[in-house]
Amino acid sequence: MNTRGKKKASGDSDNSGDAGMGDSDGVSGDVDDSDVSSRVVSLLGELSVPVGRRVSTLSGGECQRTALARALVNDPEIIILG
Repeated sequence: MNTRGKKKASGDSDNSGDAGMGDSDGVSGDVDDSDVSSRVVSLLGELSVPVGRRVSTLSGGECQRTALARALVNDPEIIILG
């Protein structure tokens, strides 16, 4: 089977994905690179911070928003905030 240009979805049972994620999360099958790219572009379109800025130039609030966005992008069931 040719899997070039495909990524395994997190529900696939090859045990290389995130811990605790299995077939019960409703995700199965292969994901095209174009699907991933379009999702990334749509998420980046919602950001007000230009992509490619150096981390050292971000303000404290921008760093917090970036950390929160990174936490939310994987659609977790729970997020613990400190």
